[in-house]
Amino acid sequence: MVIRRVFKSGNSLVVSLPKEVVDNLLIREGNSLIFEVKAGGVLVKPINKSRRKGIIKEVAGCLKDDRLAEELLSLREEDDREVLPVE
Repeated sequence: MVIRRVFKSGNSLVVSLPKEVVDNLLIREGNSLIFEVKAGGVLVKPINKSRRKGIIKEVAGCLKDDRLAEELLSLREEDDREVLPVE
């Protein structure tokens, strides 16, 4: 078990992740994490790139304004720019 202390950075509270957790979950700088409160604790899961790509494609496919869809897609990498149709 590894214990970490919470510290303040600006208006946020921060906790560092132990190296073992970072290595095990393949977390890298810039990755997104999901935090879920469960039974008096917190479950932390990384969002993998393929899931992010799918969400972005679905959102872009729902937009009625092509300009907004293009702007959203321009924020992602080249291989993320395919738009999924709305079902």
